[in-house]
Amino acid sequence: MFITTINFEEENHYNAHQRVKGIFPDGNACFRFSSGKIQILSEYRPLDLRDAKLINRIIKPGKNRFKLRTHYVKRDKITKKNIPACPYKFKDWLIEKIGSSAKIINFSILKEEFIEIKKEHKFFLYSIDIEGFIEILDEKIFEKVILKGIGKKKSFGFGALILD
Repeated sequence: MFITTINFEEENHYNAHQRVKGIFPDGNACFRFSSGKIQILSEYRPLDLRDAKLINRIIKPGKNRFKLRTHYVKRDKITKKNIPACPYKFKDWLIEKIGSSAKIINFSILKEEFIEIKKEHKFFLYSIDIEGFIEILDEKIFEKVILKGIGKKKSFGFGALILD
């Protein structure tokens, strides 16, 4: 597994999406976009390393600090639109996504917001930023889980669980 960090001063999620797509054209990467940088999780080395810092990370069992930005929504039955899901079910949802490879020790929600994404049309995605501690029980299965990403809208910077 590789973690690639790229300096990226823009505040536009769509441009971040395009930058990651340029490095990983097959789309097999999850990324987190925040505070002037993009952190990308991938199974393979990136194609373009001009301005990137690359780390070949081996996941070790035990307690680890983590950060995650996720798109946590449900479909409204009447309007057929995605709306923020119930916050009190978030922990159960996260545990289900991680599976038996790890155990959530604790976490806190740092920020909830709607993020504007620009393409041909403006649209907004609901975002939850969390950080906390996780105990990794099976590092091989956990690596597969985080390389797959957590939740939806991974191509726009959601779902990359980053270990500190």
